[in-house]
Amino acid sequence: KNIRDDLERQVQAQKQRTRDTGRALEIARTRLKPAQDSLHGMLLACPDEQWRETLARVLDPSLLDRTDLHAHLIDDATSLYGWAINLDAIEAPAWTQRSVLDNELEARQRDDDTAKSKLSELEKAFADAENKRLQAVLAHDQQRAQTGVIEAKSGNLKTHLKACEEGLRHAKETA
Repeated sequence: KNIRDDLERQVQAQKQRTRDTGRALEIARTRLKPAQDSLHGMLLACPDEQWRETLARVLDPSLLDRTDLHAHLIDDATSLYGWAINLDAIEAPAWTQRSVLDNELEARQRDDDTAKSKLSELEKAFADAENKRLQAVLAHDQQRAQTGVIEAKSGNLKTHLKACEEGLRHAKETA
């Protein structure tokens, strides 16, 4: 029973890991193909990729999924709310690099595939353990039934033996 319980816990833990990797995979997919009306979607759709080296360095990633910012390119691409900032001192964030996003998506896909495979293995092991447990319960129940039949027959034989002994004793007394 301990093996079955352990496998059941492992299956539950693996289901949670599979849900987690599925969410991570969905996040990676969203980063690669964000909503068109989100800030990130507007930036990716922009034909001028200069934003990757300028605006992206100071943009808070929590703004990327927002759709209420109505982002658009203006003529003076070197300004940021009217301020000149030395953007060369700030490294471009990873979310601006297509190859980084592609690699992240591939890694999340591998993690998700691995988690699903492990879950499948654990579910099979659990099913096998449960099947063995059920077979043992059935064998136990059959053994118990056979024991009951034997005890009943033994009781009948004891009653018959007792009747025979009583008949023999009675025969000896009358003879």
